[in-house]
Amino acid sequence: MDLFVDIVSYFEAIVLSLLSSRSGLIFLGRDPEVATIIIHALRGADNWKKEESISLRHASVLISKGYFCHPRDVALIIEMHLKAITAIDRLVTSSPDSEDLLWTVWQLCSLARSDCGRQALLALVHFPEALSALIAILHSVKELDPVSPNSGAPPLNLAIFHSTAEILEVIVSDSSASSLGSWIGHAKELHRVLHSSSPGSSKKDAPARLLDWIDASVVYHRSGTIGLLRYTAILASGGDAHMASTSVLASDGMDVDNVIGDSSCTDGNIIENMLGKVLDLSQLLTPCWMFKVFITYYECEILSYIVSESKRK
Repeated sequence: MDLFVDIVSYFEAIVLSLLSSRSGLIFLGRDPEVATIIIHALRGADNWKKEESISLRHASVLISKGYFCHPRDVALIIEMHLKAITAIDRLVTSSPDSEDLLWTVWQLCSLARSDCGRQALLALVHFPEALSALIAILHSVKELDPVSPNSGAPPLNLAIFHSTAEILEVIVSDSSASSLGSWIGHAKELHRVLHSSSPGSSKKDAPARLLDWIDASVVYHRSGTIGLLRYTAILASGGDAHMASTSVLASDGMDVDNVIGDSSCTDGNIIENMLGKVLDLSQLLTPCWMFKVFITYYECEILSYIVSESKRK
């Protein structure tokens, strides 16, 4: 029995490693029959289908630590990634403004509804041409028609725009080095197209959330590491992300010594000097505050990525 478990674990490790690289994904995507056989073999004779599974990253960590990962979980992970790679192939080959493109974007967006599907969407980072296609979709929406109050549904181009932004949000919000490296070079372009297209006034929709993530990278591109640190401090104090980025970009000439102050200043005083206000402790642990804390952590991840890349060079 132990030998059988070991064999299954080794097999799972090999398959999961294929899902973590461009060549492995292409290999499985080019022969869907083999992939289907693997899925059925792992799922078992009863063909019981799970609705939800752990993510690829979680399964890989479990197996690497010597824990047993259920074959049905691995089967669902493979199935999700096959859906992603098939949709990515259609995304690259579909012509703009076609119904096939809308269907493909919708399929990719539907994967973002679960943790396992979101990990499958990260396969996009291995295909720069697919990311370029997504950015081209955003560019193609120059002017969004207002939603008709009698139609009961948003216009087609608005649906495509929001779905594309939701897909990109999954990639941008992932803090792994591969994800950061795939999009950070396009940060300025994404920032421009999201602003110029005016996707909506709601701060809770996908384009607005995507802007919150991208703001920090634009600050880094324009103001460097010091600007990113200022932006992080403003967010940590409870400031709005868009206002923070605007404030930092407008203060490129700010004297760093005046920002940091002397060694006797407390952290609260430094933030107060930067913002002209004190930290409102009543905002702690609210959903808005927690989101800002998460983005602040993400900015530190960007800084870590920048440092690691500079060391390589």
